[in-house]
Amino acid sequence: MLAIGRAQQGGHAHFAPGEIGGLIRKVNASTGELEPSPDRNIKRWIAKLVDAGLLGQPSTVECLVLPFQMIDSDIKRSPHPCPVHGHTLSWTADGWIDPEALWDDAREEFQRMIESMRLRGVPDEAWQDTKPFRGL
Repeated sequence: MLAIGRAQQGGHAHFAPGEIGGLIRKVNASTGELEPSPDRNIKRWIAKLVDAGLLGQPSTVECLVLPFQMIDSDIKRSPHPCPVHGHTLSWTADGWIDPEALWDDAREEFQRMIESMRLRGVPDEAWQDTKPFRGL
């Protein structure tokens, strides 16, 4: 939930050193008081979330990376690269990708498809249901 609430472009959710431990506290067995969770615990939890597919493999205690398929399309765009990873790329099981390039590719393919249909004489009415995609 921490990553989802803070994710920026590419699914990067940046945290200051020790910040996640301060947000996810543990009970001190000796005193009964709450104290920040140590980084080793946070790293162990991150590894479990990566194994479950809920975080990307490059996640660290300072940047939780949401997998591409979990990123909301309305996610905040940032002109600044992630301070930990140095970019705004998204993580997939195949590695880093540029989602903006994917949209560019989809736009170009759609335009080629429409042009091909027009060249073959297909009337506009035959592909009216594609009009919502013209904004790609």
